[in-house]
Amino acid sequence: MKQLDVCQVKRPYTTHLVPASACVDYTEPTDRPCIGDLLVAEVLSLGKHSTIESTTGQIINIFPGDILIGAFGNRYATGQYEGYVPTQWPETCDLLSIGGVCGEVVSAHSSMAAPTLLRMLGALCRADRRPLNLCSFALLAPSIAGQRTNDPSCRYGDELWQDDDRRDARTGVVAGWLPRCGRQDYRHGSR
Repeated sequence: MKQLDVCQVKRPYTTHLVPASACVDYTEPTDRPCIGDLLVAEVLSLGKHSTIESTTGQIINIFPGDILIGAFGNRYATGQYEGYVPTQWPETCDLLSIGGVCGEVVSAHSSMAAPTLLRMLGALCRADRRPLNLCSFALLAPSIAGQRTNDPSCRYGDELWQDDDRRDARTGVVAGWLPRCGRQDYRHGSR
């Protein structure tokens, strides 16, 4: 296990729910990576993404040699990259988004520059050396009158959910993570 200096690490928005107190150690990964696994990496070379969105929403520059914490994930953006979580922990990986999603690019739009290349340092871990995943920091659905609700319009107000595609994308991300976290009770909000 290696110590991590939180003051020297850049944290993209994907890690905004992860408290800084959890970002202290990293270790050699043992299992194959999964969606949401948190990683520590060094920027080797800049490509398309020369900036990241920080945990506070600010756009900050990254440079070769910077250390950042990211999360493995799949991304399909027709105008940018198609990338997936690798089948095993790689020595290097690609920065798939400004928000800190990492993986291996398998295809790119013809207008895209090469992706920003990262050198894997290890898996972000707890003090007991267990690797961390974004599921460890997921927010629970609030309850109304003592009953859990997963209807987004009840939680955030209808004005935020007028665009069905946007709502479907948000709830789809959550629905994809919950089974991996051991939660099977998620139901898509009614229209």
